[in-house]
Amino acid sequence: MKTIWYVSRADGRMPWNPQGQEPLDRTRLDGLAREVEQAGFYGALIATWSSDALITSAFVAAATTRLRVLTALYANLIPPKLLAEQARAYNALTDGRLLFNLVNGRDDVLRSYGLDLSHDDRYAAAERYWKDFRQHYRADDFFGRALEAGDAVPGEDVPLWGAGDSAAGSAHAGAVLDGFLTMLRDSERTRDNLARAHAAASRHGRIFAESGIMAGIAIRRRREEALAHFYGMFEDLGPDVLAEQSQKAITRRTQGRASLRTFVAPDAKRQSWVDALNAGRLPTPAELHLYGSQYAGFAAWAPLDIFGDGAAAVYFVGDPDDIANDIKGMRAELGISALVLTGWPLREEAAHVGALLLPRLDAMDKKIDA
Repeated sequence: MKTIWYVSRADGRMPWNPQGQEPLDRTRLDGLAREVEQAGFYGALIATWSSDALITSAFVAAATTRLRVLTALYANLIPPKLLAEQARAYNALTDGRLLFNLVNGRDDVLRSYGLDLSHDDRYAAAERYWKDFRQHYRADDFFGRALEAGDAVPGEDVPLWGAGDSAAGSAHAGAVLDGFLTMLRDSERTRDNLARAHAAASRHGRIFAESGIMAGIAIRRRREEALAHFYGMFEDLGPDVLAEQSQKAITRRTQGRASLRTFVAPDAKRQSWVDALNAGRLPTPAELHLYGSQYAGFAAWAPLDIFGDGAAAVYFVGDPDDIANDIKGMRAELGISALVLTGWPLREEAAHVGALLLPRLDAMDKKIDA
């Protein structure tokens, strides 16, 4: 099981609240990177929240010796040949520790970079971009000189990871990705997302090297401590701010056709959260509980998931046995081989996961190998 930890400028006890963020300076970044490596993680995910993820990624690699660095990038913002040269330099200086996490983003974000394409056209353009990148990476040497076709080293690549739950996203994943990721949701939806992507890969005669899920986590030695830490995020934020965030999300998603007062959630569970916010209170832990050790939460980049589409805001919450058993079940049912996790503050929660969860996952791997 390859376990990867988020590294982001969204750090601190309450990074979803500007007053609760900690600055991601060099000292803090180096400390976080070393903590993630020492805790035993396979890699670190450098999110697009890091302003320039490739620069931040290089600093993380420089602060560590073993950690693989999964670096989030948008397609078509850097010429593919230039990115190939940057990737070759990066790998030459880090013993090949670079991975890319392919992000296709939202319309409003990409328009701010001057890229104005529809959702499906964006995926089609990204597919061409990453194929061009791979061609340049394989066919150019470290100094950018073109090699003869026969001189390219077969299989020498930067592994490409990413997600994609829409039809266009699944098609892109099948054509391009080496590692497919999906947000933690209910098992049926997670299974369907994985199945669609695997089917798309099969149509291209390809097989994913890795399949994984992305989730938040709050783990402590005792279940009650983990739940107190998790729910403390809600208490720190408060019902008014959470309602305001939900209102903004509803306005954006419905183009102003609905408000928090008029919004109808897709199921009774999520409607209970909407009703709580309209009543001026926080949803209770019991209302937020989904199944097993999984709870609905929020992240610095994602509000409470009242829409039912995951949005990176489902958390594992509990003691080590609770969470390890959930992951064991997912591994057996869904065939996952990777986890991308986050929790706040980033450094402190990484240490808890390293001490309490990763040894159990290692033991799980050894039992499977035996």
